[in-house]
Amino acid sequence: MTTFISPDSTTIPTSLGDEHRPVVVSFRPPGIDAAPKELRYFCLRGLAEVPRLMLEVTSTPYDCIMYFSGENNYKSISPTGAMPIYTGPELNGEYIAQSGAIVRHIARETGFDGETVLDKAITDQVYETSKDISSNRASIFEEDQTKLKGLLSRSEDMLKGPYFLGEKISFGDVAMFYELSRIEEAKPGWLTTKGFTKLSSFLSQMIALPAISDYLQSPRRIPITENEVGDKPWARTGYKFMFPLNPETVAKTLLPEP
Repeated sequence: MTTFISPDSTTIPTSLGDEHRPVVVSFRPPGIDAAPKELRYFCLRGLAEVPRLMLEVTSTPYDCIMYFSGENNYKSISPTGAMPIYTGPELNGEYIAQSGAIVRHIARETGFDGETVLDKAITDQVYETSKDISSNRASIFEEDQTKLKGLLSRSEDMLKGPYFLGEKISFGDVAMFYELSRIEEAKPGWLTTKGFTKLSSFLSQMIALPAISDYLQSPRRIPITENEVGDKPWARTGYKFMFPLNPETVAKTLLPEP
């Protein structure tokens, strides 16, 4: 069981590189008393943002433990020695690693991967396409945007209604939302300017969902860092938050673990 405390005084980190005890943010949707899942990652959006969004949209209780500089006790419980890692009551005390494995497990566990065999294949396809978009996202700052535009054009072709499965939302929609939101956060209006009006409308629709809207305004949402914008080369010192952390984000710290 995760054990955390509320410190008498709190220093709010300004960068992932600051020395600070791991912090814990919790989501407990009203009317749901299921035991919480546990997700561990650095205090970043990064590879944990899609799993967090999935847990939020599916109203799944969870604790997210987030690490800063100087703490690496997660290595002893991670199968790969890296994060993100996830556990839940359904895993009988075991942790799983690898972001894709975590995303697919949460999707299966919460029924967020479609109803039919075809649905499951399509939403997985959308998820993988979102990862390709992520790999090419920085080209919005470059002259040659051919590959990214091709991926976005194909994504518009795959969008069959309000969601990629038509009328029902799935984890592919959440992953695509995240990558499109990263583009728009870095360059507001870029999708519309480049003619991707269907994806722009899809993004607006997703932002308007109560679960996502609430999350984006909550202390569980981590500010973007300089490295995550993508307009400059990666730098070891580039994990400074571009906006201050919410004090509630660091209000609970993880007790030292063996």
